Amino acid sequence: MNLEEKTELYQEYLSSRARTIELHIPKGPKISFLKAWDYRGDLKEIKLKSLYDPSIVAKAVKVEEIDLMPIANFKYYQITITR
Repeated sequence: MNLEEKTELYQEYLSSRARTIELHIPKGPKISFLKAWDYRGDLKEIKLKSLYDPSIVAKAVKVEEIDLMPIANFKYYQITITR
């Protein structure tokens, strides 16, 4: 990921309102994602970004860690849940 993409992602984070999002994992528990933003859902999958690693072990959940260094000193997690 190049510097320009990291800058865009950081600006998106700053302009979004982070909130708690609760979702039901297919054939699994209901999970709360803290400080989440950019929630997008359709019939096949749900995508969101969160500052906290959900530490979920399920086939329907994919978690990708993205480091925004040197733009910002934090990592966020791109979470994809397939339905």
